[in-house]
Amino acid sequence: MNASTIAMQRISIISARPFDEVLARIGLGLGHPEMNRLRHEMLNVRTPSELEGIVGRAIGPSGLMEFARYDLGAVIRKEGGSAIPKSVRLILGNPVIMKEMVKRVPDAGSYAPVAALAGYLREINWPHRGHLEIQQGDDMGMPSRLHVDIPPETGASIRVSGTVRIMN
Repeated sequence: MNASTIAMQRISIISARPFDEVLARIGLGLGHPEMNRLRHEMLNVRTPSELEGIVGRAIGPSGLMEFARYDLGAVIRKEGGSAIPKSVRLILGNPVIMKEMVKRVPDAGSYAPVAALAGYLREINWPHRGHLEIQQGDDMGMPSRLHVDIPPETGASIRVSGTVRIMN
């Protein structure tokens, strides 16, 4: 087994809106399939078009679905009471998009949630000026640059493109 040390940067986005409202607004754009059933259906398809149909029925208006939700704050509040801030981790994506990305770069499927973040920034009127640039991997000697185009229209498709280093 190969192990790597990875340097990470944490980015926090602060909104004046209440936490529960922000979470609810993100949720409106997502599909919320029953994951065990979806996994079973996806494993039993025979063609790419059948897979696309199953995924198409499971995604929300953003083109993404919620794979998992971890309410980290609820666990922490067991010790510290209601003074502990809320904290929720959402795992989002689209299996069809990830499939195509992974064909080219094995770990690229993990970049799909960048579109959900960009959609949220558009919704809260964060000053993104129509695009974001995300740089990562420099500390590991494996740089990637993601360019995110954010059209101003609510519901318009967000495009993620960029350069990555192919790993063998």
